Amino acid sequence: MLGASKAWLEDRAGAGKALRSFMDEAVPKSTGWRNTLGSVAGALILLQLVTGILLMLFYVPHPDAAYESLEYIGPSTALVDSIRRRSCRRGT
Repeated sequence: MLGASKAWLEDRAGAGKALRSFMDEAVPKSTGWRNTLGSVAGALILLQLVTGILLMLFYVPHPDAAYESLEYIGPSTALVDSIRRRSCRRGT
């Protein structure tokens, strides 16, 4: 299913070609960590925006419904399940 959606996205938007051209861009040899941390910060801000939007859609910040909304969000996401499994294996 992932392959089909990836092929559909490539066919419709050309996302793979754009991503490859971005990732294969030549970087000067004098570029160090100080010059590349801006892109890391940008990626983290983008991640925070996406997760904030998802929380805005599913979390209810009312005292009567907050716990129920967390119970709904928690088990329904694969990332939360993988974090819980890893923390259980480590014995925390």
